[in-house]
Amino acid sequence: MTTSGKLYLVAGASAAGKSTICSAIAAALPNFVAWKKATTRKLRPDSNEDCYYESALAQIEGNERFIIYATNGNIRYGIEVAPIAKLLNSGTNVLLVSVNHGATKELEA
Repeated sequence: MTTSGKLYLVAGASAAGKSTICSAIAAALPNFVAWKKATTRKLRPDSNEDCYYESALAQIEGNERFIIYATNGNIRYGIEVAPIAKLLNSGTNVLLVSVNHGATKELEA
């Protein structure tokens, strides 16, 4: 019997501790994953960021590869559909992190 996982969106102001909380939950609960988002911003060296560089986000309009996306100035962030769906279908709970301005867009979709 396959059990579906649940998707959780953790939203808040920049640098409020969203990623820290999600990482702690994922470390403490074996059936949770804190998912990293894609970004068009070059990653900072020697940092433990909650994102990875993805140039495909530069053309986000009409790009069905991403389930959630937001723009902050010239920087874009997104979450891919396929890996999230695979985790949820396997019964894994997924934690997504977003800033407030992006969460509104994401929840309206």
